[in-house]
Amino acid sequence: MEGQYKSHKYFYIAMFFLTVALTLLQVLVVKLPILSEVIVALLVVIALVKVYIEGYHLMHLKHEPRWLQFIAATPLFAVAYAVVVVVESLAR
Repeated sequence: MEGQYKSHKYFYIAMFFLTVALTLLQVLVVKLPILSEVIVALLVVIALVKVYIEGYHLMHLKHEPRWLQFIAATPLFAVAYAVVVVVESLAR
């Protein structure tokens, strides 16, 4: 049937629980007895995964043209560059 509404309720519930699980993982990472630089790197990676989930799936960027997806991802490249610079400076 054309025009039939398809509920996305279970998708959004799954995204909610995935986001909650990643947040709990971030809290657990802080408690790990490892170097603080490794903790920061892990937190940044988990945060980038959460940004991807929210941007690509919940803000519906997957339905946008490639050039608009690239524009939306530009701040992620800046964050990745900043992380590399900070890690490199800490290694000195």
